[in-house]
Amino acid sequence: MIKKLYNKIKNNLNDAQFITVDYIRKCKRIPNTRNPKTFSEKIHFIKISDWLEDKSDFVDKYKVREFIKNEIGEEYLIKLLGVYDNVEQIEFDKLPQSFVLKLNNGSGYNLIVKNKDDINELQTRELLNEWLKSDFYKVSREKQYKNVKQLLICEEYLEDDSGELRDYKFFCFDGKFKFVQVDSGRFSEHIQNFYDNKWNKLDFTYVCEKNDIIDIKPEKYEEMITLAEKLSSQFPFVRVDFYYINNKIYFGELTFTPNNGMESIKPIERDTEIAGWIDIKKYK
Repeated sequence: MIKKLYNKIKNNLNDAQFITVDYIRKCKRIPNTRNPKTFSEKIHFIKISDWLEDKSDFVDKYKVREFIKNEIGEEYLIKLLGVYDNVEQIEFDKLPQSFVLKLNNGSGYNLIVKNKDDINELQTRELLNEWLKSDFYKVSREKQYKNVKQLLICEEYLEDDSGELRDYKFFCFDGKFKFVQVDSGRFSEHIQNFYDNKWNKLDFTYVCEKNDIIDIKPEKYEEMITLAEKLSSQFPFVRVDFYYINNKIYFGELTFTPNNGMESIKPIERDTEIAGWIDIKKYK
């Protein structure tokens, strides 16, 4: 009853009020919006500004492909198998045995199919229909997702030597690479590490706890940095994600508000240092 009342009240708030209430509830503190100092406060500031309003094409997983093709070349794109306005257009019998279905908008709407004989087609269509009816913008009020036309896209299934896909997330500030976040075991035991441009492991955490693992440096790491800086050159801050399979680089996505701005970097000294690289004057 209380949760329903809370959600009803929250849904009637404007974007800035909604985002601030959400921040207080999840971060257990009031954000400093006049003079933000921490990384989460800077992301909060970006979210309540109007800067994100016209960035839909960069977070749309279908439309962004044109940007990637023009900026760095289509050889960095994962092979596209299909684009659908509705689930009735999907012809499962014509898809390969393995593939990935995803919503072009938001986060977490991914269906990884390693063997299509193992899926229930009716249940799969019901799930995809739910995705198409969802509104990711209303969940978090991240304005970059507000005007994306909902589509389903089907891509080639890829995996690296881990049997999954490591995510290489390049944090870039004013077109300059600062560090990379490497995520592995996303569907088993999630491990997250950070490295500088020389692949020295950095001593801070963001979401996962510390570990003693050192990831293997990709042979084309320097090329990945160059690509990330080129893709980020027009933005004050953006995270550029890649995959690396069989010595080949694939583009993942662009992210302007990592973790919805609800996570802190630890220790606090590194958090404020990294936050200092975001110039909020560029969002006013």
